[in-house]
Amino acid sequence: MMTGILLQIELLILALIGAAAWMMLRRQASGVHRAAEEAHGEVDLSLDAMTQAADLYWQTDQGGLIMGAGGRLMGKLVPDLSDIIGQHYLKTVALQPQEMTKMLAALTNGEPYSDIHSRFTAQDGQIHILSLSGTPRHDEDGNVIGYFGLGTDVTRRVAAQDELKFLAEHDPLTGLANRRAFEAKMNGLLMSDEFVSFAIIAIDLDGFKTVNDTHGHDVGDLLLQAVADRIRQCTRSTDWAARLGGDEFVFVAEDIRTVDAVSTVAERLIDALSTPYRINGQSLGVGASAGVSLAGDPRPKAEELMKQADRALYDAKAAGKGCFRFHSEASGSSSRLRLVKRA
Repeated sequence: MMTGILLQIELLILALIGAAAWMMLRRQASGVHRAAEEAHGEVDLSLDAMTQAADLYWQTDQGGLIMGAGGRLMGKLVPDLSDIIGQHYLKTVALQPQEMTKMLAALTNGEPYSDIHSRFTAQDGQIHILSLSGTPRHDEDGNVIGYFGLGTDVTRRVAAQDELKFLAEHDPLTGLANRRAFEAKMNGLLMSDEFVSFAIIAIDLDGFKTVNDTHGHDVGDLLLQAVADRIRQCTRSTDWAARLGGDEFVFVAEDIRTVDAVSTVAERLIDALSTPYRINGQSLGVGASAGVSLAGDPRPKAEELMKQADRALYDAKAAGKGCFRFHSEASGSSSRLRLVKRA
């Protein structure tokens, strides 16, 4: 009798232990499932937050066709998504050749890309520069089946960088190239594999000091700005100019091959700069003198080319101002300097 009772007690204990173990396993499984759900929820929330925070986002299929898109700027750039859904991604972005090369290299190799700048025009006409980044999407076998991309508006950053670059290369008063930019560009012309002859015209204003001393530096600055505007009006598509400092300017006429062609440019500049200026309601008169040097074959050094133009300018000043003198590197002699006096 006692033996049967002990057996029943042992079976009850085993049953209780089994029940407890099952409950524990159930709780653990429930905890794992709940943790997985929470983790999944966090991923979904993270992805949702990322796409909501993005200026632009998009997804493409294997052929590069847009499957979906959105973002904070999408409404401004593309009010009707049906205009781009099903379109090839590259048809919806405007890339410079260098940026397009980077993009195509990444897409061809199925690799990520980043910081590729594209220009977008909003419906209100405002220009936006976006930095594009993309990550390939893969199937279970690791094959690329499309891309997921994000666009970040960097318009202000690019504008600030462009402004800094402009300030580094341009004279702050006149907006013409500064000495540093002039020297760099001239060296580039002389070192180019596709070298063509060009002329340097060194210009100095006659009588500027008198105007500056009589009317003050503010008027003098306005006069220099007016001079720069007239120089711009004399430029062809292949010409450019710089302010070297004070009232010293230099005009570069590219792809110009003859003495007569250079002379025509120099005379036009002197005539334009010597016409009276209207500054703050008063008429101010200054003149201009110029020294011309022609860079032909063999190629001169930049320093020597500028020295030749400066020497020719000095001779023009000494000859009575309001004229130019010409020096050609090809002539090999300063004895062939040419004097042209304005009528």
